[in-house]
Amino acid sequence: MDNILRDGTQIDQTVFKDLDLKETASPAVSDFIVVPALYTGNLHIEIVAKTQCTIHGEVLTLGNESAVEIEPYVDIEYFDRKKNSVFKLEKYVKIPIGIYSAGTIMSEFSLPFKFLKNIENGDKCYYVKISLNYVKATSSGKLNAYLLWI
Repeated sequence: MDNILRDGTQIDQTVFKDLDLKETASPAVSDFIVVPALYTGNLHIEIVAKTQCTIHGEVLTLGNESAVEIEPYVDIEYFDRKKNSVFKLEKYVKIPIGIYSAGTIMSEFSLPFKFLKNIENGDKCYYVKISLNYVKATSSGKLNAYLLWI
């Protein structure tokens, strides 16, 4: 079981364990993650390639046959103690398209909380779910994601 990163950082919770990008439907959604320390501002998510990972986003066709690939991204949904949705931050952080060698950090970000003071029941959040949005057909490899208290 994972409990510490190579740099000595203690892992609080595992968000995704051996998530196979080729086999898992997108978006990949975590279980409910307990975040009682959310309002300290010290909670951080780190997404790490377990094996070599290739990750791609949706390709949008624009006029005259030109196309653009949108970077994969992470959504964060906040829930109260009864697991009722309070708010969802869509496309909160992007993951650069590319190939990541095993052990490489693909994305890292803090769980935002200050905006919750302006949302009804924003002070009641106790759980979050992390959604990883990517294109399964052109992505491959396994990754892990961790909740860290820094």
